[in-house]
Amino acid sequence: MLTTDTIAAISSPPGAARRGIIRLSGPLSWDLAESILVPIQSPTARRWINVTLRNPQVAAGAIFFRAPASFTGQDAVELHLPGAVPLLQRVLAQFISAGARSAGPGEFSARAYLNGKCDLTEAEGIAAAIAATNDRQLLAAQSLRCGLLHEWTRRQTDALADLLAMVEAGIDFSDEPGVSFISGPKLQAGISELEANITNLLNHAAQWETQETLPTAFLIGPANVGKSSLINRLSGRNRAIVSSQAGTTRDSISVTVATPFGSVRIVDTPGLENSGHDLYPQMDEFRHKAIQRADLLVLILDPENAGTSAEQLLGRVRAPAGVPWLLVQNKADLCRTPAPPELDQPQVLRVSALTGQGTADLLKLVGSKCYQQSPVAAESILLNHRHRTALGRTLEHLGRAANLVRRDQWETDVDLTAGDLRAALNEMGTISGTIGSDDILGRIFGQFCIGK
Repeated sequence: MLTTDTIAAISSPPGAARRGIIRLSGPLSWDLAESILVPIQSPTARRWINVTLRNPQVAAGAIFFRAPASFTGQDAVELHLPGAVPLLQRVLAQFISAGARSAGPGEFSARAYLNGKCDLTEAEGIAAAIAATNDRQLLAAQSLRCGLLHEWTRRQTDALADLLAMVEAGIDFSDEPGVSFISGPKLQAGISELEANITNLLNHAAQWETQETLPTAFLIGPANVGKSSLINRLSGRNRAIVSSQAGTTRDSISVTVATPFGSVRIVDTPGLENSGHDLYPQMDEFRHKAIQRADLLVLILDPENAGTSAEQLLGRVRAPAGVPWLLVQNKADLCRTPAPPELDQPQVLRVSALTGQGTADLLKLVGSKCYQQSPVAAESILLNHRHRTALGRTLEHLGRAANLVRRDQWETDVDLTAGDLRAALNEMGTISGTIGSDDILGRIFGQFCIGK
């Protein structure tokens, strides 16, 4: 990957907007910018200055950066101008004609990585933030960008490198009698600690794949309590068939709704019935399997079965332990008396799918509980498939080295032990990019968009 030339790209999202951004990075950035701009004031590093384009004469603004104090670690310029697509393309063409090269996907972030401004995990966080389509993905991207995985990897890599150095020192001085740089028990303890740390992370870190789907809330309740009417009210459209006849809903229906905390997928499930129809056992089993992946269960009752407890509903659907729930009494427009006291319920919300009463509060509660359960928080470490694969291979190499130590073969087969530790270090290094092949780098940055 060539990093000594100057690249340029439109960095703002595609399409017309009030403002667009063109970014340059490389040794000629300042010269190229000044060749097509008329600075109203002398360019100063890391300060906004007002400029005018020479052709066409359009007012704009620019920020100049001197290496290494820029995102890429190179001289760089960001030009902010009206976001008309033809104008952006015309100005970009002028930069390229003046000597810049059109940037490839992810090339700005790749230069930031190659110049030590970020590691691979932080670069992946940038790409993930740009590609995020829901709040969970945005939180997950933040987890990568803030460098938690980078810091964890650095500590484990340092510990592994220290062990390897001691083993290889023993190889270098193998002709010296009585010289030992590390004992078997100490080497075993060091490997065991690394294995425990990696295993713990694999078992407890959030997975990127789980963030690609929206949190899901399932509506659960007896037949004809108005779940279908409620899902139509929450979604703002007639998504589910509504009928006074019980058992109209035979399959799951889902909609995506916006809450103050982020988008949530709400699923309407068939009503709980005691009929002997041969379809109902199948519906119950389907419901049971579906709610195993629920982030929230919304238990729906109405005035006719207000005496039913949440525990009874949860037991009937065989709800998995630990899944949060909230109790909702629908058809509040029919109620003239206060909601019945539920001593064992933390909260009962009265709503009306017919009039809309309480539905705004319901959306707020659903969003709050779903995103409160989100596994990614500011202090969480998140792993994607690439990270997990590298950590799994690291464990394999460490396991082989540990096996040699346990059998007291590591001193006689010290080259094999060192080789396994070196392989483990190489795998660990691919996570943050301290050790990595061009193929890995190409795959990662090739998924970025132009201008990033």
